[in-house]
Amino acid sequence: MKNTVFNANLELYCLRYISRVAPITDDPEFKQDIQRARMIALVFEQFLLFDKVAIKLDRTGVALVFLIDELGLNDLEALLERKVIELVLWTPLIFTGKGIPNADGTYNLEEVLGTPPIVSANYIKQDLDPNVSLDGALRYFKIDRDRRRIFKRIASKQYVYPNQTAENAVQLTMDAYDKNYLAPLGLPYSTKPELFDFDQRSQISELSHDILETSVLAELGYVSYDKYSSLSLTQSSVKTIESGLKVSDNTSEILQLENLPNIQALVMSGVLGMKDLLTLRNKGVVKDYRVWINNVSKSGDYTKISKEYIDEVIGKRNFMESTGGKFLRTTGMFGVGLGIGVALGGPVGAALGLVGVKAVELGLSLFDTFTLDGILKGWNPRMFVDEIAKATKE
Repeated sequence: MKNTVFNANLELYCLRYISRVAPITDDPEFKQDIQRARMIALVFEQFLLFDKVAIKLDRTGVALVFLIDELGLNDLEALLERKVIELVLWTPLIFTGKGIPNADGTYNLEEVLGTPPIVSANYIKQDLDPNVSLDGALRYFKIDRDRRRIFKRIASKQYVYPNQTAENAVQLTMDAYDKNYLAPLGLPYSTKPELFDFDQRSQISELSHDILETSVLAELGYVSYDKYSSLSLTQSSVKTIESGLKVSDNTSEILQLENLPNIQALVMSGVLGMKDLLTLRNKGVVKDYRVWINNVSKSGDYTKISKEYIDEVIGKRNFMESTGGKFLRTTGMFGVGLGIGVALGGPVGAALGLVGVKAVELGLSLFDTFTLDGILKGWNPRMFVDEIAKATKE
């Protein structure tokens, strides 16, 4: 089964900094160059760690503008053709009425008091045509007609449409409020929804969007970097959905174990570029790592990724109860490194009955075990780390 991560952050970035229809705060962290660097790092990490990246699109297709800018039309087209990228046209919509904004940033609620705090809507039929959003994105670039036609033919095949409706999410949210189920989330039943103030309208709008998003992700089988910890209403689905963030965090911890920066840091510092990551993505050991880290991160019974990683590297058997482990524990030589492994593999090892014991069972360091040919057969996650380390030195 393909592991697919859902990316809604890219669309929000583009609505803020490209089409400029979404608000931006005055916080220095929201300067475009800072946010752009973070977005590049996020998107490229997801290309590396997941089989597919599902990009959220609105009908303007503005998120594609970023991808064309950073990848180039040819590389983006290749990723679409290989089904590495899916384009999720977000058809269900939820709106909230906040009132007329005042000069001081507050809102005048008079015009919306007495109206529902959230309402649902859907795109009209013509907006469901992929060509609408593709044309919306391509208008930012000078591309000749034939080239545009080829790209649109390939990209249109990767459009995905959610079956979940915004109406269902609105109904579920309002029903939960009426039954006082939202009290633990800070929204107890205190008044009719039509009389909500600004903060209450914002809170229930955010909650309804989370319910809608997690419903769609559960339907499509996607994982996400976003957290939905407040959603006790959809707790069973959220655990799997949030594993996308665990994949990123767990990989960062593994790289830290090996004294390497995390992937996003390597991208933001310029050590790894787009070409590096796309090359790494296609290597067999990296593909195997994607399978392993996604499976481990979805499991709810592991205690720490470092233990999972080391167990996978040295084998699942209890080392200290193995033949080699008992000997080294007795002699106090556990972890002495390559020298003892070589010695025990020769006449000394034969005398102790240790011939044929894996070098990793003889106390070799995590690093030493991977310098010897044939110590481990097949794939293990350290091979992924080696590829990252190698790429940082090229």
